Parts: sequence; structure tokens; C-alpha cells
Amino acid sequence: MGFLDFAQNSLVINLIFFAAAGVFIWFVGTRISYFADLLSDRLNLGKAFVGLLILALATDMPEIGTTVSASASGEAELAISNIFGGVVFQTLILALADLIFVRGALTFFTPQPVLLLQGILLIILLAISLMAMAIGELGTVFGVGYWSIILLGVYLVSLFVSQRYEGREAWHPDTDISDEERAEVTVFRARRTPQDRFGTWSTRRLALFFGLGTLAILIAGVVLANIGDALAVQTGLGASFVGAILLAASTSLPELSTTFTAIRIGSFSLAFSNIFGSNSILLLLVFISDVFYHEGSILDQATRGTIVSAAIGVIVTGIYLAGLIERRDRTVLRMGIDSALILVLYLISVVLTYGVRGAVGG
Repeated sequence: MGFLDFAQNSLVINLIFFAAAGVFIWFVGTRISYFADLLSDRLNLGKAFVGLLILALATDMPEIGTTVSASASGEAELAISNIFGGVVFQTLILALADLIFVRGALTFFTPQPVLLLQGILLIILLAISLMAMAIGELGTVFGVGYWSIILLGVYLVSLFVSQRYEGREAWHPDTDISDEERAEVTVFRARRTPQDRFGTWSTRRLALFFGLGTLAILIAGVVLANIGDALAVQTGLGASFVGAILLAASTSLPELSTTFTAIRIGSFSLAFSNIFGSNSILLLLVFISDVFYHEGSILDQATRGTIVSAAIGVIVTGIYLAGLIERRDRTVLRMGIDSALILVLYLISVVLTYGVRGAVGG
């Protein structure tokens, strides 16, 4: 409780605190994207793998903070809806980046086979989650559900497969695009590259500030979780809707800032893998949430709104996979057709989640 007890504040005060935490997360998220780009070069790690694991883990710190805090306090509905609502919103970030920063279809300029693999593995994790919510818990081990353990295992396997595949891609598209060409299609290209900003820093200093930024985002995420819990009551919208929409959007600010920054410096594969990786880590949070939730299996607390979010997560990921495979530079309102579809689907998901808020799915 103490300073984290936001229920005693007025709605206006909580909204101000909510916005302040969001701005802080945005600022830190922008900086760590520069650090991640430089570290990938200095440590000879592929940008897709850095985005999938290192940058994704750092930018998912608010989600980790919010879901662990909500789970430990017994707010299972808020925790689980934040996870699956976050998958949809974070995928929307790619569509927003396509609309704002890219001349043409974003997927046309990202012909990396490893991204297809990452997207497919993400869909598998989402499908397992949907199956778990439909069937119900089969049993527990030390209070943790079998489904959560399965998700943990599949996630770890996906990391291993992705890391190995990036080093020895079995096929390539017929026409590739150079880093210079990717940078040229960026509308608001960054004036200074990561090398310009932090190139004089030592690798140790980059790693230290990356770690400090990650810790700062985690703390801000815990604060957001507690404010979101208070707002769910004060606004009367319910934990499921607040978790899937408001909290998911605010805790996705690091992904928003890092993805926008990656595209502005022409690192499109880092942007895509950051989102796919962040979404995969969100599903890993099902296991972590189950560990901290002591009133049964957390997936059994899923509402219809959560199931809607998970299903739309499968659809939007599949749309981007189709765009990556098809690689057509056709646009609608200067953005790729796939991104336009995802914008529409997100609006539909908001309406559907609001319509079924509070309704138990299982």
C-alpha cells in the first residue's frame, strides 16, 4: 500500500500520475533502443535476435511489473487482460509506424525470413493460450497450471530456434533491399544515428545504462499497474476493459518509442522482431503470473474480452506474416494494406472488448 495506494486519490490526480508515468517510460524507451542497436553491432549479435530477446525483454518491463503486481494482489482479470490486450496493441504499433514514418508498405522493406519464423512461433503461443482458455486447467504443479508450464516450454524452444535460424537462413527473397534503401523510405528519418549519439561510449557503459533503463521501466510499470487498478474502479469501465485497452496501451509505450526509433534509423528488422519478441514475452508472462497468483490457475480467470483479444492477436500477426511473404508495395492512405487492416481490427477489438467486458469466458 503506502504511496502505491492510488485508490485514495481523485480520478483527475490518478490520470495525471498515469500520464506522467507514461511520458517517463517513453523517454527511457527511446534511449534504450539506441543502446540496443549499438550493442548488437559491438557484440556481433543479429538485430532480429536482439529485438526478439534483449530489447523485447527491456521494453516489456512495464508489462512484467503490471502483471506481477496485479497477480500478486489477486487482480487476475486485470493481469490476464493486460497480457492479451498488449499483444494486439503492440502489433498496432507497427501499423502506426507504417502510417507515420514509411513511404510505402512497411512489410515490403523487411524481407527477413527469420521474422516469418518469429511470427509463426508467436501464433503457436497464442493458439495454445486460446486452447487453454477453452478447455480449462488440466492440473497444477506447485500451484502453477500445466498450460502455463507448456507456454514456458514453447517460448524457450522458440528462442532457441530463432537464434539458430538467424545465423543460417535457409532461403532468401529474390530481391533484397539494402540498409540505405530502407533508410531512404523513412519519412521522419533520425538526424543523428546511434553511433552519432552514443558511439563514444564504451560497451560496458552502454550495457550499464541499458540495464538501468530497464530497471527504471520496470518500476514505472509497477506504478502503472496500481494506477490502472484504481482507474478500473473509479471509471466504472471494469478491470478487463482497462487492462486490455488503457493499461495495455500505456505499458506498450516502450515498444512504441523503440519501434519508432528503430524505423527512423532504418533498422526495420529490429522494429519487427522487437514487436514479435515483446508479444512472445507477454505470453511467457502467463507462466510468471500463475506463479504469483495463489487462487488457482490464472487462465481460468479469463473473460470473453480476454479471449477476443487473444483471437485478434492471432489474426493481426497472421496479416503481417502474409504481408511479409507477399511483399507488395501497395498502399492505402500511404500505408501498407496489411497495416490498414490492422488499424481497423484494433478499433473492432476495442468495441468488442468493451461490449463483453466482465463476462466470464470459461
